[in-house]
Amino acid sequence: MANFLSTTLTLASFVCGGQESESQELQPDPKLLAKLADRVEVDDVYSLQPPNGYRQVMPERTPPGMKLMAWVGKPRDDGTSAMVQIMIVEPPEGEAIKSPEQAMESMIGGVKRQRHDWSQTDPEPVKINGIDFLRVEWTGTVPQLGKMHGRMYVAVDGRAHISIHTQDVEDHAGALAIGEAAALTFKKK
Repeated sequence: MANFLSTTLTLASFVCGGQESESQELQPDPKLLAKLADRVEVDDVYSLQPPNGYRQVMPERTPPGMKLMAWVGKPRDDGTSAMVQIMIVEPPEGEAIKSPEQAMESMIGGVKRQRHDWSQTDPEPVKINGIDFLRVEWTGTVPQLGKMHGRMYVAVDGRAHISIHTQDVEDHAGALAIGEAAALTFKKK
């Protein structure tokens, strides 16, 4: 009965807006650190360690105020590859800064629109190297590739809206763990 009461009070506190504890600080799996490359600068403020052997790809152009970097794994025989992507968007001066929830809704919506049979978890507050993020895990189907899994982390740090996204096809879930380890190395310099 005491456990039931404690669980009920914790749930009531969460549902009513109270915060039982701070966001969980996430750390990369120590066994996967050896599978990550040296730290790279994402911009003048942030850095991370991408997976070893992944090739960096960058778009030729991005809209003003946006920085986009991605790393993709070696193409497999079936044409698929794992991916880790970081997007940092700073809204123009005078434009309102989104809440983390609004930023997550906008960024995960871009992925959702390209998938069928979509399912996602509710956003969960977490910390990565002291920065507050929301995390969503998702599954969806891309007709040419099949069922995919991914994780997206979104934060608002000052004026920067940050998205860290890793995804892979279902048959290669081990690569998703390496992408997750890379995401969890993201930090301010």
